[in-house]
Amino acid sequence: MSTGSVASSAYHFIRKHLVAGILVAIPLGITYFVVKTLFLFFDGILKPVVPDIFGRSIPGLGIAGVIVVVFLLGLLTTNVLGRKLLSMLSSLLGQTPIVSNVYRAAKQVVEAMRMSGASPFKRVVIVEYPRNGLKCVGFATGPVMDVDGQRMLPIYIPTAPNPTSGFVILFPEDQVVFTDMSPDTAFRWVVSGGMVSPDSIGAAGENGLDKNSTPP
Repeated sequence: MSTGSVASSAYHFIRKHLVAGILVAIPLGITYFVVKTLFLFFDGILKPVVPDIFGRSIPGLGIAGVIVVVFLLGLLTTNVLGRKLLSMLSSLLGQTPIVSNVYRAAKQVVEAMRMSGASPFKRVVIVEYPRNGLKCVGFATGPVMDVDGQRMLPIYIPTAPNPTSGFVILFPEDQVVFTDMSPDTAFRWVVSGGMVSPDSIGAAGENGLDKNSTPP
């Protein structure tokens, strides 16, 4: 193997794993920053007040405040008014200079992680799209359907870098190839725009599974 080939392989290896690390570090770093900020904020507010009320200081007030805020955010997401307010806040952050770039990147990663764990996205497939000869990664999201006498499978096609804006296409069952790729790997691939890619993609049949089987 030539020196140039070794250097190229090393470059692609390093770039692949750096991007993979960044995709993990972004949500972790944002979570740490948010939790730390909230902890210091609530600890600073409650620490001087609590001794006057209870006669002594109580450790862990910052953590308790963070838990209460997260719980209240959870309540907001479960009702129509709360979802409307969060949608307005999301839109505002998405239009704010500088902040919008960080917010959108973090939101895309978090949404990808959330979707990869959702029950409909368990089987990664390869289909020919948008034309014959081109391969596209998708997710089998439902059982086989009878469409005008033909067995068809609903396939969700994610878009890069935001897999939450994809679309659903019905493909003939015999044209869908189930793969051995995990949903997490597939979502990282989409979010990274193909920079974090697996070394190979094999048919699920190679691991003892029926590559044309319906998703569980």
